[in-house]
Amino acid sequence: MLKRLLENAGFKRPAKNGLKGFAKDDRGNIALMTAGFLPPLLIIVGAALDTAEMYRARTVFQNAVDAATLTAAKTIHKHPDPSSAEAATLATNAGERVFRANLTNLPNSPANLVIDTNDGNCAAGITSTATLRHKLFFDGVYKAFVDEDDPHFVNLNTGSEVKCGGDTLEIAMVLDNSGSMNRAPNGGGPRKIDTMRSEATNLVTSLEAAMAGAQQFEPLRFSLVPFSTMVNVGANNRNSGWMDTDGISPLNQDILNWAQNPIAVQSGPGYVNRNTGDPLSRFTLYDNMQGVSWQGCVEARPYPLSINDTPATPDNPSSMFVPTFAPDEPDNWNGFSEQEFQQVAPPPYCVRFNRERRCRDWSDGHKGKNHPTQGFANYFGAEYGGRGVWQGQTGTRKVVVNTGNAIEEGSYYNNYIPDYHNYPSSDQAAVPVAHPSNTGRVEDQFARQKWTTKYFNNPPVFDVNNNATGLPDGPAGYTGGPNYACTVPPLTPLSAQLDDVRDNINAMRGSGTTNVHMGVAWGWRTLSSGQPFDEGRPSTDGDNKKIMIVMTDGNNTNFKIKDREDRVTNLARYSGYGFGASGRIFEGFSEIANAEQKNTTYTKAMDEKLSQTCENAKQDGIQIYSIAFDVPNGSSVKTILEGCASPDIGTSKLYYDASDTAELRKAFEDIADKIAELAISK
Repeated sequence: MLKRLLENAGFKRPAKNGLKGFAKDDRGNIALMTAGFLPPLLIIVGAALDTAEMYRARTVFQNAVDAATLTAAKTIHKHPDPSSAEAATLATNAGERVFRANLTNLPNSPANLVIDTNDGNCAAGITSTATLRHKLFFDGVYKAFVDEDDPHFVNLNTGSEVKCGGDTLEIAMVLDNSGSMNRAPNGGGPRKIDTMRSEATNLVTSLEAAMAGAQQFEPLRFSLVPFSTMVNVGANNRNSGWMDTDGISPLNQDILNWAQNPIAVQSGPGYVNRNTGDPLSRFTLYDNMQGVSWQGCVEARPYPLSINDTPATPDNPSSMFVPTFAPDEPDNWNGFSEQEFQQVAPPPYCVRFNRERRCRDWSDGHKGKNHPTQGFANYFGAEYGGRGVWQGQTGTRKVVVNTGNAIEEGSYYNNYIPDYHNYPSSDQAAVPVAHPSNTGRVEDQFARQKWTTKYFNNPPVFDVNNNATGLPDGPAGYTGGPNYACTVPPLTPLSAQLDDVRDNINAMRGSGTTNVHMGVAWGWRTLSSGQPFDEGRPSTDGDNKKIMIVMTDGNNTNFKIKDREDRVTNLARYSGYGFGASGRIFEGFSEIANAEQKNTTYTKAMDEKLSQTCENAKQDGIQIYSIAFDVPNGSSVKTILEGCASPDIGTSKLYYDASDTAELRKAFEDIADKIAELAISK
């Protein structure tokens, strides 16, 4: 080694072998001078080597002691009885194992570690002291440090202290509640949602134990954001200052046309009742419907408000949060005037259908697709599959007739109010209402869908809970009415009441499609110190850590309507971005100039919104852990989730690709361990 160092420093071997060749070198004067300087140079090189080696040894040694003390503190911190002898023994043994494992690069250096668990008082501090005898390259270079009995070794001494509960933790769990979570993963086992509920509950309990010794006020808080097609902020927040109770958001006119309503007059950015002066909003429509109320879901705000945490204020109408309201879709395709809505004879009626949606069994025992008695519908009620024809009243049964014969009209997803309600007729001539024309043109169908007048004067609401169930190409669990696609339970704001958090985890259920973007946006808002949810500590609190855990089992999804007449007017099903026809799902999309209304393009647009929201949240100081659970290779969401995750050690990310139940369990356990470390500060 010394020879190589000297050669690298410019000391070349003479051209001829031996001292004789060296003496004959015509550079002899320089050679003699070099020979004279060689001994002190060797001492300098030796000292440099020992200095570098001492620095390396001290760094490895200190890191080993720190890691051992941290491990002992974590063990004490998580033990049910930190002050017990068992806890002290476990902590000491765990620390010793980590200490030895970190000294593998110093194999010939005897070391000793002493850990003081302080009777389990992790909050007061766990301390370690350690010594190391490390071999030097050269004897006697560092006389002040070497062992007097053995000058080949240098003595190093160090210590470390770790205190528990130095930081507070605020954690948002953003968890997929879509319909696919009701299935078992590809590797088999329990339903995915059951495993997710179990592991999320275990994470809460594990961190609760880890923070048990913390002295701060409410050191551990959790929020819970279930998401599917939408996010539910809680119907109890209807009158919150951040909800659009006055109808001033531009979204209020996106899928509804207040200008057509005879009682509406424009006032500023919204409309008011010309008779009372009361604001007209989507809540007004809910209030005028029988047996229906807002269930708590909201739409995404206009871009870029949809990807940030800008506070909602009436001074900025677009910033207000708008309740979802799936409008009543038209009664039929050809126009409603051709039908005669009349009372018909009592049953028989169809009670069972075959795969072709033709009647198989009738209420009076008759078999076959046609009943010999005229005047009864071939489709009935919820079994009718939500097809968009109004069903006239027969006692408690609803059927459709046209001069006594059953008819089939074009189908709509979510028809729950008869279009003729509030339409001027012979017995309604005094009602001054406006209504779109009735020619059967596509634009007229769409205009009738946006007409707000039919929700007034206590309109009869039919089958809002069953109308949209059983659709052959629809997601399981969807119901009809204005709350269409609002299938998730309400989110849980940040809370230190962990039993409530666990109860709400167990109340999650799978239904609907996947919208990770809206889940992450609301997860961020629950961690914020400002409205709409202001339970979070200020971002300037350096002793508080804000964390988001995001888990999904599939791609962002929005569905284009197929093989139904409303595909022309709505293009895609109603979702947190309204209908596809509004184009709101493409706001901020990099390919908006060529955005095509199809499922794959919807996914790409939602992916971009998700990525932007994640980056904004991380810029706001939130650490993100992400999990792809049972997601097929090649799915875009894997790449997006990995990009969303915050950095881990080195070049790795806080991202987990959990292909089965066992790997999901490991992911949650690892996340719990990593978060517990954040609660321990040196």
